[in-house]
Amino acid sequence: MLLSILGAVLVLSLLIWIHELGHYVVATVSGMQVEVFSIGFGPRLMSFDFMGTEFRLSLLPLGGYVKIQNYGQELTQYNREGGVNWPALREIAVSLAGVF
Repeated sequence: MLLSILGAVLVLSLLIWIHELGHYVVATVSGMQVEVFSIGFGPRLMSFDFMGTEFRLSLLPLGGYVKIQNYGQELTQYNREGGVNWPALREIAVSLAGVF
């Protein structure tokens, strides 16, 4: 029973890591600054910094997140020239990257 629960938590954590990795890769490739890459929520169990990003493993492995500097603020910008709003497209790509 305990082994089944630990196995399920491990598989769920792996899926979360893959999902968040998609967001992280697209954000860094597109020039966004990722502040935190976390697997789990709650109190931090361990962390390390790498290339300006804090990688965390937290107590509750029921999710994860990627914290991107100024994320969401660029979507409110209006391109008065009538051209393509590249910052908005970049944020949409980062949002969709976790799914793919």
